[in-house]
Amino acid sequence: MASTRSREATEGGKSPDNATESDDGTRGAPHKAKTAPRKAAKPNKSARKAPVPSTPLKVGKRRVKQGTKALREIRRYQKTTDLLVQKLPFSRLVKEIGQDIRPGGMRWERSAINALQESAEAFLETHFELLLKCAIHAKRVTITEKDSKFLLNLLKVAAGSIGGYYVHN
Repeated sequence: MASTRSREATEGGKSPDNATESDDGTRGAPHKAKTAPRKAAKPNKSARKAPVPSTPLKVGKRRVKQGTKALREIRRYQKTTDLLVQKLPFSRLVKEIGQDIRPGGMRWERSAINALQESAEAFLETHFELLLKCAIHAKRVTITEKDSKFLLNLLKVAAGSIGGYYVHN
């Protein structure tokens, strides 16, 4: 209570009755030890203004977890029934192979090229599914040439035992 009275008295300009003046000119209660004089107050950091940059700050793109985009693409392609290989490059490839078979060239109907493209994409999709299963069986995530050779040998054995279509080298 005495300290609040002495603080109020010094702030108001009056000195309390029991306050004494020390050698360094500070006033305080008689029972307190000498204290160091207060330092001048520093300007508040919030009062200082930061310099305005000449160019506006660039806001970076939001980063997404690794693999999120790939999973989004997988879901999108699983929902669609569209062909994934572009039609014109596939058509050129079919016609080029036709040139190798018959030097004079072959005429192709659009429906025939579409049927070839559908079956080629179905084959590739199945082939890559089996390759992925081979890689997972080998405790890997990435498919390699080793998986492809293993799958080819496996299909040869399976085709030979069934007596069905034999895969040539």
